[in-house]
Amino acid sequence: MHGTPFYPAVDALYSHIAQQYAHQLQYLDSSHPISSERKFEMLKHASINGIGVSNYKVPQMSAECLEKLSLYNVPSDFSWNSFEGSEFSNLYELCVYYTAASNGNQRIPARRLLFPKLKVLDVDGISNEYPVFHQAVFPEEISRLFISGFGDMYRSIRDVKLPRAKKLGISTSLDHDDTPQTVSYMNQIAKNAAKAETVYFRVYNNVPVAAGDVTCTAITVLYLKTQISIDTMLSLIGTLHNLVDLELGRLIGGDSTVQYVDLPESDEQLLEPFNSKLKCLALKVEDQPEANSNIVDVVIFILLKLPMLRELMCEQLAKAFLNKLELYVEAYPKLQTIAYGISQDAIDNNE
Repeated sequence: MHGTPFYPAVDALYSHIAQQYAHQLQYLDSSHPISSERKFEMLKHASINGIGVSNYKVPQMSAECLEKLSLYNVPSDFSWNSFEGSEFSNLYELCVYYTAASNGNQRIPARRLLFPKLKVLDVDGISNEYPVFHQAVFPEEISRLFISGFGDMYRSIRDVKLPRAKKLGISTSLDHDDTPQTVSYMNQIAKNAAKAETVYFRVYNNVPVAAGDVTCTAITVLYLKTQISIDTMLSLIGTLHNLVDLELGRLIGGDSTVQYVDLPESDEQLLEPFNSKLKCLALKVEDQPEANSNIVDVVIFILLKLPMLRELMCEQLAKAFLNKLELYVEAYPKLQTIAYGISQDAIDNNE
């Protein structure tokens, strides 16, 4: 049941419809807060929004029957008392998306929640804490663990024992976050990622990242949409040896220790490669024409030391970059895709 939520008449209608079938529903997917005095006894898959609405309470449902549960706009004082029982014995996927809002509920002692068969855990939000991590008992190992939030949230769980995951994703919130220690906290969360097959690390907006800040060597996918210097880019490629996919959304030139590089005259003079597994590289240069001159040569230099590269995507690099790149195409035997976008100003300046 979808549509524009939080209209009282619409919410009441959807709640009425759901209540009529409460005794037999197995799947409930609603973007509206559902209110019902009847228990959803057979529910296996539940996805409910609107939990952050003042004084809203999730309808009663059986913890034992649930197999997949998604809760949106969850306040930090959310009570799990709507679920009959504390052991979610058949639940394999749990998604909890926290909000900064409070439900106005009186805090009660948190009861222990058991998830013995859980395979997928996604936790996201903009509150200052992740209560579910302090309340729940998870299996030693699960298939996927994704966490997103602010620095304060990561600080609240940095010492919590999290389940090992084959796929681990750690991300900052899309909203503003200038907590200096955010990336440090994220590294601490990823300290048990050594056995993960895939480790995603995403940092958005104004979270500061400098050379040496990202220390989790198990990272395979790194996405940084915050200002990154050339020095930091070189540090990331040189130290994160398991990195397969790197995307830098705001590369800047500025003051760099790498001002000049000696490029070979042709692709027959190969440079010593980095100890890197990097296959996909995406770069978007911050629109600073005065800094582009040194970025062009340094990026070409880096590319020549990544012979395993398969995909290259560039934005906002001057036409001079494309001209130089053509000289060394043969140095990339595995390169399959080159995609680029350049501004009209960059084209005009280099004609």
